[in-house]
Amino acid sequence: MQTPIRIGTRESQLAVWQATQVKELLEKEGFTSELVFIKSEGDIDLKTPLYEMGVQGVFTRSLDIALLNHKIDLAVHSMKDVPTQLPEGIKQAAVLKRGPVRDLLVYKNDLNFLGATAPADIATSSIRRKAQWLHKYPTHHLHNLRGNVNTRLRKLAEESWDGAIFAQAGLNASMSGQRKALS
Repeated sequence: MQTPIRIGTRESQLAVWQATQVKELLEKEGFTSELVFIKSEGDIDLKTPLYEMGVQGVFTRSLDIALLNHKIDLAVHSMKDVPTQLPEGIKQAAVLKRGPVRDLLVYKNDLNFLGATAPADIATSSIRRKAQWLHKYPTHHLHNLRGNVNTRLRKLAEESWDGAIFAQAGLNASMSGQRKALS
């Protein structure tokens, strides 16, 4: 009997969706595999802004350690999280086809706040997204928003923010997971 290949992944819907793609590709080639869920620093600390955590390796370090300690056979990461310098003993073996790259604004009521004279409240955890938003809307207030997609959508609903900026790939993965849960 074949020992399953242990695929290390974070528990976020996007990470699980990506790791499941790898699992399915391995199965097409005749390999059995299983997902091994590992929490990262970025998953555990949802309060500290990412830029304060020393962004390099915040979402990859725990999986890399599990890989080096032979607790998993491979790790699946989003390329945006992978440091340019990989830890000694780790090699990039494959890259999945790239998913959607757009950022999407999820808003509560309507888009009138975009043309209003009063500043709007927008949430995101991405420094890049904050810089791009403030370049276009310099009077708006930006708020830190951390957590998985469902947590961030819930926070958007609970807070008095006008909207939040999400990666389309994360929203797509979340919707895909919700469709599977309903079927």
